[in-house]
Amino acid sequence: MAEHARRAGAARTLAYCYSYIGATEYLQGKFADSRASLERSAALYREINTPSGEAMALQRLGVVRTAVGEWDQALADLHRALEIARGYILQGHSLMRVYATLARNRLEAADFHAALGYAEQGLAIEERHGRCLICGALLYPATAMAYAKNGDVKAGRRFAQLACESATECGSRFFFGLATQATAMVEAMDGNWTEAFTALDRAERSFAAIPHSYEVARTCLFRAYLHMQRHKPQDLAAAARELGRAAPIFARLGASASATQAKSMLLQLRTQPKRS
Repeated sequence: MAEHARRAGAARTLAYCYSYIGATEYLQGKFADSRASLERSAALYREINTPSGEAMALQRLGVVRTAVGEWDQALADLHRALEIARGYILQGHSLMRVYATLARNRLEAADFHAALGYAEQGLAIEERHGRCLICGALLYPATAMAYAKNGDVKAGRRFAQLACESATECGSRFFFGLATQATAMVEAMDGNWTEAFTALDRAERSFAAIPHSYEVARTCLFRAYLHMQRHKPQDLAAAARELGRAAPIFARLGASASATQAKSMLLQLRTQPKRS
């Protein structure tokens, strides 16, 4: 379809095709291809002065750049999307999705205060414009993690539950995986290790069924982190196994920041005293 649109000179259709292709490539783990497709989509939408399409493409591009560790460039793309989205009729939906992506970006960068600020701005948009199932499924997992990381486990648990409910209503394995990842991290903050590890098992099954190798690797990374925090006998060995699973996936996908984090955690493990 994209080739037909190109030959026909149908720029709007071509821009839409590249945006859809880029989103699909992201789910397939083709991050470099996805980034190129979404950059092309955003540029085409800008050329033909279609702000709604450009904002959508930039939001998706922000997701990909965040995944590969280009956090500052992702912030720039997402703030550009915010500026655009404020100017057209469907701004509520676009703004919530952009704020959800900004919150996730800041969580990945360990800027937890900023993550919560973006999440709360997304919730304020929802309060004004009403609930959207897809927007909520994107926003609630990041909101749950942001609250928990800022010490409000009660609010984190509430939004993790909302995330699970929205994902179930959507019937989306991807959203359910994100929701159960958030559930795991919130429960871990409260020391509920059994619930946390069970949630991560559910997340991995959801992502593996798609399949979405990046989120499988992130789930392994979260599981390793939980083992390191619990620090019972055999936890360090279990953490090393999970990091050994995650690191090659991140490297293959070009998710350099996550690959570096996994390697750093492995190095940290090697310096810790063994427990029998």
